[in-house]
Amino acid sequence: MGHCKISMGDFYLNTKNADMKNSEFIDDTDNRQEAKESINKAAWRAIDVLKDRFSLSLDDMQVILGGIALADLEEGLTTESVELGDDALQRVSALLAIHKRLRLLFDREEQAYTWIERPNSHAPFNGMTPRSVMLCGHYDDLLMIAAFLDSFTRLIAADDIDT
Repeated sequence: MGHCKISMGDFYLNTKNADMKNSEFIDDTDNRQEAKESINKAAWRAIDVLKDRFSLSLDDMQVILGGIALADLEEGLTTESVELGDDALQRVSALLAIHKRLRLLFDREEQAYTWIERPNSHAPFNGMTPRSVMLCGHYDDLLMIAAFLDSFTRLIAADDIDT
């Protein structure tokens, strides 16, 4: 029979057969740490790219990332070694979702990246720019913007299916 891995925090149970006679606990801490570091570095690269693409200042990024200290932001952008907390990682994920949806909706990069600067009359924005909503600093606002854009990408996909 094949191997089975059952996660238990930083450990997993490696079973070599169904009756578990040859089972052993294996410390998976090193692999988890490597994965965490890899995710962290990727997040810093994403922050740097999105900051530039959306023309966001360091002050803007501080707010969008949930109040990260300016010194940490500057060091993280330079070294990618500052550890981001779960809240900041979730915010980066939401920004990436916004970016992805904008690139799906707009053929021209300029349109996608300047969309956040244009006032929007739709209900979630009520005349505000998406950028100003992002700068309220609430994670839920980032999710709302991603969901708003997602609704349009679904409409376009449905249109493509119908044609």
